[in-house]
Amino acid sequence: MCPLSMNLMLWRRYVGPALNVLLWCLALAVLVQNVVLLRQNRQLRTLVRYPEIEVGTKLHGLSAAALDGTRASIPFPLRPGGRLLVVTLSPGCPICQANKDSFVRLTAVLRSQMGWRVVWISRDSIQSTRAYCEQNGLVLSDVYADPTYDTYNQLGLKSVPYVIAIRADGSVERVWRGRIDTAQQASMSAYFRTAVDDPSRLFP
Repeated sequence: MCPLSMNLMLWRRYVGPALNVLLWCLALAVLVQNVVLLRQNRQLRTLVRYPEIEVGTKLHGLSAAALDGTRASIPFPLRPGGRLLVVTLSPGCPICQANKDSFVRLTAVLRSQMGWRVVWISRDSIQSTRAYCEQNGLVLSDVYADPTYDTYNQLGLKSVPYVIAIRADGSVERVWRGRIDTAQQASMSAYFRTAVDDPSRLFP
């Protein structure tokens, strides 16, 4: 028998099965490691999961990235009776886009007639958020980006958009979610009726 044939026979009888066993062991080790990582991730998500925001929730300070890239705190109004309005959005969200004109009118009226502080918090990157603001005339200093979702997790937000009215002490007074339909318009108009001279200007 030639040496080549002998080597092939030895490979098939000993080396091949040994390699197969080794590969199966490696695959099993990778599977076990993935299972462990999945369990750890699930535990971490459970640990950092906040309850979804609702009326009466007491907030203890918010922060996000300003559009110049620096991390900034979002202070609550300090004067008695002051209010903060938080509008959450994503430039690529079709519901946010459908609500945009209503959001812009609402925030403009609240600022001019009641002196509310208004901030917008985007779930997207600073670059795409800045482009969205420039296209839609939003004041850059009022807009923050939260691509790491830290603030969204703290608020317990599962999606966008939200409109959140916050008292001076950080307690949540009202929350609206999703598309501003007829029912949402009626609810917002009723709530803001004491805050503006002409509520019909909010949603003409």
